[in-house]
Amino acid sequence: MKKETIIDVTINDKEDYINKFNENKLSKDFISYILEECKGESLNNLIVFKIRLNYNATLEEQNKLVNMIKSSCEVDVKENQFHLSQSLVRKILLFLLGILFLIISYFDIIHNNFILSEISLIVGWVAIWEVVYAHIFEDSKMRIKIKRLKQLSKSKIIFE
Repeated sequence: MKKETIIDVTINDKEDYINKFNENKLSKDFISYILEECKGESLNNLIVFKIRLNYNATLEEQNKLVNMIKSSCEVDVKENQFHLSQSLVRKILLFLLGILFLIISYFDIIHNNFILSEISLIVGWVAIWEVVYAHIFEDSKMRIKIKRLKQLSKSKIIFE
């Protein structure tokens, strides 16, 4: 059985979680609170929302809130996966550009110009390093965020 991470949420009014521009979307403050409460928790835990409503909400409104939380997380997962795939394309192009500069430097395509040859060598290695750095450090943050959002979309929601 998975360990549970409990997130207590108290909602005083419907406006506390509804986006002020679209009644069918969650507010940014609500989403930020959820993500902030998950910080430091294992990605393997089951997230359990214990929602306390301090107003009379119908069963339909409660179900709508559950669907809004889960669908908001699913949309964010898709958006972050799209950014990750676009980042991969840019990294591949930068890597190929780095290889091109190394080839130019190695085969001395810039004849008798030591400075340009050295500059192309440096630019080539810097481009390749940027790709490696982005893949190791920056993409890992995005992958963790995607895992967290998937975890939230599969969360258990209890109304008290």
